[in-house]
Amino acid sequence: MTDENESVYSIIRETSDCSSRTKLLECNTKSNESIDSLLKLLESQNTETMEHTIRMRDNAILVGSYMGMSINNLCELDLATRLHDIGKIAVPEEILRKPSKLTYEEFQVIKTHSENGYRIVMASEGLGNIAHAVRCHHEKWDGSGYPLALKEEDIPVMSRIICVVDAFDAMTNDRPYHCAADFRYAMNEIIECSGTHFDPDVVKAFVNVMEKK
Repeated sequence: MTDENESVYSIIRETSDCSSRTKLLECNTKSNESIDSLLKLLESQNTETMEHTIRMRDNAILVGSYMGMSINNLCELDLATRLHDIGKIAVPEEILRKPSKLTYEEFQVIKTHSENGYRIVMASEGLGNIAHAVRCHHEKWDGSGYPLALKEEDIPVMSRIICVVDAFDAMTNDRPYHCAADFRYAMNEIIECSGTHFDPDVVKAFVNVMEKK
């Protein structure tokens, strides 16, 4: 755990600097250019998704730091969080922005973004761990998630962190289908789902860093 008096933003800056120095864990320049292009494409298609990703990235790094992740692992978490929704570039805009409840068929289309994201990230050399984290960010601690129905520690820790910060951000920001919930309500929902949807250790870390933040 980092010193409690250290600014949360210094942690984020340190991780960003590390990512720059190591070129995102020694990925070659071509891979980085490919990823940058994909992120720009995602931003151009859906600004809301990119804003959501930026907020998530900050919280994910704080949780990973609290849990004692190494700088290299935090770099991977940083990139996995930024890329977690990249598969949505293949989902029709009318489904992403639908203001009412999705039909069963539409939800099946939404669910393909995890596998699509996995394939997109795997196309860049050296990003296997990150691709797997992207694929599994909708898996649940009790095995009821998708696309592989993994459970507990079979789910990559990066995915377990992304799952929690994703749920919190979705609840606390306006979406086409719901208004933002307040901080306390969202925190209670996260705690309530500890041990079912979410890894209890990740929830504990999340609660600690968010209460301090």
